[in-house]
Amino acid sequence: MPTIKDMCEQRTKLITDAQALVLGEKVTVEQRAQANKMVADVEILEADINTAQRLEKFELESRSSVKPPRGAPAAGSDESAEKSAKEVRAFEHYIRTGEKRDLTTTSMGAVIPQLFNSQIVDAQKLVGNLVSVVGKKVTDMSGAP
Repeated sequence: MPTIKDMCEQRTKLITDAQALVLGEKVTVEQRAQANKMVADVEILEADINTAQRLEKFELESRSSVKPPRGAPAAGSDESAEKSAKEVRAFEHYIRTGEKRDLTTTSMGAVIPQLFNSQIVDAQKLVGNLVSVVGKKVTDMSGAP
């Protein structure tokens, strides 16, 4: 694809060639038609140059836009930091003693940190009753579905 500079050079060449044809002493009909075609090509090139310049401007603007820095998860939240510290202490207590007093567990006995438990509950709400339906396999007495 030609660059803006290449298109500008091509436009200038077309203009000078068209001027040379039209400004001669004896201009024929063919020369005049050729010059008119060159002028039409110049107009098309000018439209292409304007479009390319606008697109280049948009690209520069998008590159120069600075995205705000993202903070660390739960940054500035003393309450969540305190809760996280409690959870770490509770997990360490579980590892040392096996006592699950401050930890959330599943029905299978797997340990789930309490901060993560809310995310699981939210995910279950999004899925809805699908989990309870999919988890059950309905069979008759012979085991056939």
